[in-house]
Amino acid sequence: MLNLKNTLIPKIFVLLLVSTGIGYPIYQEIYLYYNKGDQRFTIATITGYYIKARETEGVEYEYMVNGKRYEGMFKDDIEKYDIGQRFLVEYWKGRPKWSNIQESYPLPMNYSKPPIEGWKLDELNKIDKRFKAE
Repeated sequence: MLNLKNTLIPKIFVLLLVSTGIGYPIYQEIYLYYNKGDQRFTIATITGYYIKARETEGVEYEYMVNGKRYEGMFKDDIEKYDIGQRFLVEYWKGRPKWSNIQESYPLPMNYSKPPIEGWKLDELNKIDKRFKAE
């Protein structure tokens, strides 16, 4: 039986997907699925808004991991968010630039300061009982 994991076919397929505009999100989801235990959490701050063609609007945010600043954005109604508002953000230890803001979990200004490398899921659950990630 041919072991596709060790052949060039999957690597070429991924390269073709990533080189197209639609491939990057697919590759990101595959990576996140196989590295589920590596997720970390930190605090993201809303920094701005964007409005693009076809009336698409969204929110920009930033967060720090190991002393380095990262930025992200998500589509949503900009009227629901204020500049400076804080939320939990989930990222992956091996790829901190890949993030997923947890807009269901706004944080007060006096929320615990995260470790420099972020919280692991079990650490976060100890300090915040309302947060449940899968």
